[in-house]
Amino acid sequence: MSSQSTAQKLWNAARADPASSYFNIPVAFRLEGPLDTDAVERAFNSLVRRHDTLRTVFEETDGHVVKKVLPDVKLRLARHVMAPSSEREREVETILATEADTPFDLAAGPLLRAGLVTLSERDHVLFLTIHHAIFDQWSGAVLFQELSVLYEAHAYGGPCTLDLEPTQYATCARQQAEWLSSADHERQLQYWKAQLRGPLPIIEMPGRRAGLDVSNVGATHWFELPVGLGRQVAVAARTHRVTPFMLLLTTFMILLHRYTGEEDISVASALARRRRREWESVIGLLMNGVTFRALVRSHDTCDAVLKRVRDAALAAYDNQDVPHGEVLRAVSAPASPEERTRQVSFHCAPRVRPQLSGVETTFVPTATTCAKSRFGLSFHDEWRDGQARWHGVVEYNAGLFIPADIARIVEDYEYVLAEVCNNPRATVAALTAGIHGSSTERVE
Repeated sequence: MSSQSTAQKLWNAARADPASSYFNIPVAFRLEGPLDTDAVERAFNSLVRRHDTLRTVFEETDGHVVKKVLPDVKLRLARHVMAPSSEREREVETILATEADTPFDLAAGPLLRAGLVTLSERDHVLFLTIHHAIFDQWSGAVLFQELSVLYEAHAYGGPCTLDLEPTQYATCARQQAEWLSSADHERQLQYWKAQLRGPLPIIEMPGRRAGLDVSNVGATHWFELPVGLGRQVAVAARTHRVTPFMLLLTTFMILLHRYTGEEDISVASALARRRRREWESVIGLLMNGVTFRALVRSHDTCDAVLKRVRDAALAAYDNQDVPHGEVLRAVSAPASPEERTRQVSFHCAPRVRPQLSGVETTFVPTATTCAKSRFGLSFHDEWRDGQARWHGVVEYNAGLFIPADIARIVEDYEYVLAEVCNNPRATVAALTAGIHGSSTERVE
C-alpha cells in the first residue's frame, strides 16, 4: 500500500531523476468495431470523478510529502489519426513507446494519461499510462470493468449499474494504519523474520553479458504458452491440488536451480493485498511485495518441490499484509530500487480487457525502456475459445542479456514446465537433463 514512507520514496526518486519512467505502468488495446470515441473520453472522466485516487497528486510541506486530492480533473484523450501507409504499425509502436516513457510530474498531475490512435473508422488503439503511486496490476481489473459499464451508459444512454459511492483508497489506508498496531501485524512480521533469516543468495540468470556493470535500460520479450501446454498446466494443477500460479512458480524455481546450482532459491513477487471485501473495488496501490523462498535440490522429486513451493506460497498469502519495506528493514534486505534490480522476479496477475458493445478488444504489448529488475517473468491468463491461454512477458536489463538469451530461457522454461506436468515423480536432475547450450553458459 502506498504508505507515507512509500510516498516519500516515490517523491525522492522523482526528484532525483525527473526523466525516469521507472514507475510508469503502460497498457494498450486494439479496438476493432464501431467505437464512440467521445463516449470513451466521457467514460474516463466519469472514472476520474468516481475515484479520488485518479485525482491524487503529491506535494511537499515542511519536508514531508503528503497526498492531495484535486477537486476536479478534466481528462482529455490524446488523439492521433494515422493515414494509411506501410509504416503505420511502426508509427503506432513509436507513439506507444514514447507515451510509456514520458515521465509524470507528481506535484502537478494528473498521474493518469490516456489516448486513442485512430487507424480507420473501425480500428483504434486505446493506450493508457498510470503512475504506480496510484495504481497496481489488480487496479486494472477494476478500472477496465468500470470503464466498460460507463462507456455503455455514455454511448447508448443506458443505466449505470455501478455503486454510487465506491470505497475510496483513503479508507483502505486508514484501515491498514489501524492494523499496523494489531497483534496480527506482529505475528506476520515474525513469520517473515523467520522465513527470510540468513543471507538470501543472489540469483544470476545466464546471459552473454552476465556480471557486467551496465545501465538500467530495459527491454521486453512477449510470448504465449502453446495451447496444449496450457491444458497440461490446468490438468497438473488440479491433480496436485495447487493453483496454476504455484505450478508456474515451481517451474521457475527449478529452472533457476538448474542454471545456478543454488539450492536456496528466493524469488521476488507481489500479492494483491485485497483480502477485505470492500478493497476489491478500489483503484490504488494496495499490492505488496513478497519473497517466495524454497529449497530445490537435484535429487528432489518434482512433486516434493511443488509441495514446498505450495506451502511457501500459502504462508505468503496468509502473511501478505506487512508492508514490504518494513519486512526488508527487519531482515536487513536490499531496499533501494538499485539493489532490487539485482533480483529476479516472478509475477502472475489478472489482466482485464474493456468489454465494449460490438467492439473486439485485444491486448497490445507495451513496456517502458527502464529496467525494473535484472530479469522478471510474468504471466496472465485469458479465456478464449473456452480455455485458458497463458500469456507471458520477460522484462529484462538489456545491458545484461541479448534477445537470443531471453528466447532460449523461455524455450528452457517451456521445456521444464512440460516435464513438470508430465513427470512429477522424476527428480529435478532428470527433469532438467535436456537443458544445455549457449543460454546456460556464462560468458566471462
